[in-house]
Amino acid sequence: LCFQNFNAGKVNRFPGGDMSLSVTTEFVRQFFDLFTQPAYGKLVEVSTVCGQEPLAKPTQKHFSSIPSPGACIDTTPSVELTADALEQIFMRCDIDALVGVVPAVCKSWRHVVSSSGLWRHRLSPKLMGELDSLAALGPPLAPSSLFLIMQGRNFLRNPTFRRDANTQPQLGRAAARSKYQRCAWVTTTAMGDGILWEAPPAGMRTYGTAATANPPSPLPYPGTVPRLPTQQHPQHLQGFFGNGSGGFGIWGSAVRGRDEHQPGCLATANDWCEVVQVVDLDWELQHRGLTAARAAHLLDAELSLRLSVHVGARWDCVGQYSVGLLLDEGNGNANGYGYGTGNDGQRPPHGSPATGVTDDSIPCLQSFVLRPTRHHFYTGRVICTSDTWQRFEYVLPACPRGFRRAVVILRGRRAPNSLIVSPMPRFCGAKFASAELVFS
Repeated sequence: LCFQNFNAGKVNRFPGGDMSLSVTTEFVRQFFDLFTQPAYGKLVEVSTVCGQEPLAKPTQKHFSSIPSPGACIDTTPSVELTADALEQIFMRCDIDALVGVVPAVCKSWRHVVSSSGLWRHRLSPKLMGELDSLAALGPPLAPSSLFLIMQGRNFLRNPTFRRDANTQPQLGRAAARSKYQRCAWVTTTAMGDGILWEAPPAGMRTYGTAATANPPSPLPYPGTVPRLPTQQHPQHLQGFFGNGSGGFGIWGSAVRGRDEHQPGCLATANDWCEVVQVVDLDWELQHRGLTAARAAHLLDAELSLRLSVHVGARWDCVGQYSVGLLLDEGNGNANGYGYGTGNDGQRPPHGSPATGVTDDSIPCLQSFVLRPTRHHFYTGRVICTSDTWQRFEYVLPACPRGFRRAVVILRGRRAPNSLIVSPMPRFCGAKFASAELVFS
């Protein structure tokens, strides 16, 4: 079913078929009412219009009334939806509903969700091309799982810059049982500690145009997405498709994968302040369900990497910021890069006691030496507009082969040409919010 002209009430056709189906908002609403009935995936008494004939008269019923559950199973003739029709419908679902809710309805829906055709427009072409290579390294990997691992979840911890979420337990462990805690954003001593966690952002007026409002929520980090009980899946699907918005809900309204708390930001002071986050990508991929061989294969596949962050400043000040991204081979091969490694400069083999420890050590950035396995990017000093959030984005077309770690650097201060107000706010520099690091 093609829904390009859905709201207009026009006739839509099955791809490659000679039959067209009359689609109305009421039709889709009643169709998804079946989610709470025992006969999932069934279509009841659908009238069609053949060939190129115009849409039937407005008084004609295109969908019969839904009988009781018992009647729907015992007496009403049903027509099984084709895989192509389900695929076109599921293309309108957001990622969280498509991965976490739709497969729980029935086996046929789960089979359609796991097919490659549904993900060819969501999964990047490079990742689609790696599915066959990954299948040779282990059991088949569903495109939906690969999308969540590489594109649908953030590699940055605490992307919303909330103080209460900056110290987190190790991925895959409960906070009560985890003896190992790590900080997401770390303040470097060389640049001072003049930062403030703000929620909501101070000095940012929310009235006016949409550009002055809070920035959109970033992709969540794994483990921070709320899980729904299985019995609630049909109700949330019904709310997504039948909430009075023309048959389709707002993106992400069925199952919220975003953080529902008040968005936060990181505010800097008058002088330069710097925060750094070290992301061990090899460790992250393995703790997201990939084997060591598959994680190494994807990191050496020269995929595209995207870093984005929203930058703003108070209404009465002008901010200045810098963003940096370093890619290297990690602590194992970093001799001469500012810290010792042990193990003769080699990464600990998989299965050794040191394997389960993530590489969070901050390198000496002044000692960075460019190699074929490394990459360096730095914006320089950039002015950000007052009372407005601006989105900064950097896309690396192809990551170097052999890299295993990413280091994200955020620096901010008050711009030298900013007006001096009295009294001067202490944290009058650039603000950072909604950061993302994903493979694009």
